[in-house]
Amino acid sequence: MKTVAVLDDDQALIELYQTVLEEEGYAVHAVPISKQLSQVLAKINAAHPDILILDIHIPGINSFDVVKSIQTNPETSKVKVLVCSASRPSLNTLQEMLTKDGLTAPLVLEKPFDLDELSETISAMFGKNQF
Repeated sequence: MKTVAVLDDDQALIELYQTVLEEEGYAVHAVPISKQLSQVLAKINAAHPDILILDIHIPGINSFDVVKSIQTNPETSKVKVLVCSASRPSLNTLQEMLTKDGLTAPLVLEKPFDLDELSETISAMFGKNQF
């Protein structure tokens, strides 16, 4: 089954992701928030996601470190990241920092977004022949 992990501090939004994406046939796992990056990464790894939906502003968590750690860890390097945020300056900074370090800038879905746009983006990230 195709799996999506969600790292966000907004419980209502996590539930919305779960409702929409589970109706599309995906397994959805909420990643518990922790101020310890190693704990967050362990929870992401335990979910074995194909895609991680990541909010850029989570108290105590540096989204750059999350994306960098995922991309540079052989166990999670194939996990695709979708950053969802309403902060265009923060999104630009994240993308600049990652590309400066030779990493891949994640796909971005700016809040607020249409639920159809979310479904279409996730579907496109999986691609037709990937799984």
